[in-house]
Amino acid sequence: AIDGMPGVEFAGTGMVVDTERGLVICDRNTAPGTLCDCLLTFGSSCTVPAHCVYVHPLHNLAVLQYDPRSVEGTQVEAVNLRRSSAHELRGQRLWLVTSV
Repeated sequence: AIDGMPGVEFAGTGMVVDTERGLVICDRNTAPGTLCDCLLTFGSSCTVPAHCVYVHPLHNLAVLQYDPRSVEGTQVEAVNLRRSSAHELRGQRLWLVTSV
């Protein structure tokens, strides 16, 4: 085990947060450390290499980066993140994204 990681292969779901810089946020179970070699698959058809640029030391959060030029011609879009309170979200639709 390198850096205390119990396995050698991990899979999960992430979300693109910046298409210009090629940034994807995922959980630390998907990308447990910055020494990981990563492959990102878009739309079940386009797989590109990526690397882990940040793992938060306390929260379950990792940031991956891919070369945006490698997905040119595809319709990759970033999610629109914004701050809001739980009160503002009451009664709104909630999307759950997961892997199968």
